[in-house]
Amino acid sequence: MTSLFLMVNSACDIACTYCFYTTGYEKRSRDRILPRQAGHVAKRIAEARFGTVILTGGDPLHSVHKKETYELVSALKANALRIIINTSATRLSERDFDRLVELAVDRIDVSIDSHDSEVHDAQRGRHADAVRAIRGLLQRGMPLSTTTVATARNAPTLSRTIEWLRDLGVSDIRVQKAFLPGGDLVGHRIV
Repeated sequence: MTSLFLMVNSACDIACTYCFYTTGYEKRSRDRILPRQAGHVAKRIAEARFGTVILTGGDPLHSVHKKETYELVSALKANALRIIINTSATRLSERDFDRLVELAVDRIDVSIDSHDSEVHDAQRGRHADAVRAIRGLLQRGMPLSTTTVATARNAPTLSRTIEWLRDLGVSDIRVQKAFLPGGDLVGHRIV
């Protein structure tokens, strides 16, 4: 099955220290798929015979644009596509958790960089909100994975973070190295 990474917007509610965007929020927020485009975009993706669409950004569930993403998900699902959403999940409410289940999203991938709130917050911010979202989504039976970006700051405790995520109930745990100049992880055992 062929997968498509679809950047739905470039806005984000957090400020990762290793983010590869260099433009300001005002400019980035203009670059997105609008609700009036959702049906056309979904149809074209299905016609191109993609089976899975991975929504990414910025953050597809950005506080200002998440309703637009819900419309896009609805259009994609109407075209029998499998949907994965990459998100920080930091601005999701209980109603958002329910909406994602109602839309039959196939998987949510939440970004979390450490079990230690100070380490996570130094890299991304909003640790408590990300953990609340992970718990809320898992409680609703939402298929969930996590992505941890490994940096020199969190590498020494990645094994503990993975253990903590398993204790929370996450079974699909991914680790990705940050691509930073001079951000070499040599000497740090990742897992």
